[in-house]
Amino acid sequence: MGYAWLTLCILLASVFINDDESGLHHDFEVWLEKLAPHEPINQYQHNNGEDNADAHLKRSIMGREVVVAVTCGKLDFATAGTDFTGNLTANAESGFWLRLSANRRS
Repeated sequence: MGYAWLTLCILLASVFINDDESGLHHDFEVWLEKLAPHEPINQYQHNNGEDNADAHLKRSIMGREVVVAVTCGKLDFATAGTDFTGNLTANAESGFWLRLSANRRS
């Protein structure tokens, strides 16, 4: 038994645990776009020579790290969860760090 800690190296990507359902993925995209629409880009003070302020806000909402239980040497997402990484801007490459920690049973 133990845990895995996953954190992303890039500022404009997110990781989360939820069901692997296309409708849910779509709902997240629509919801995030309503909360922080990409356009008009001049609505954001951060967009001074850049156009990615919305991606920073979306990433802050979705999170940058997860902790997952490890049971019998495997990631344990309970019954339905799966982890996903999502790139919140079209021109960035994603990377991540994975740290595993296990506790030995006596």
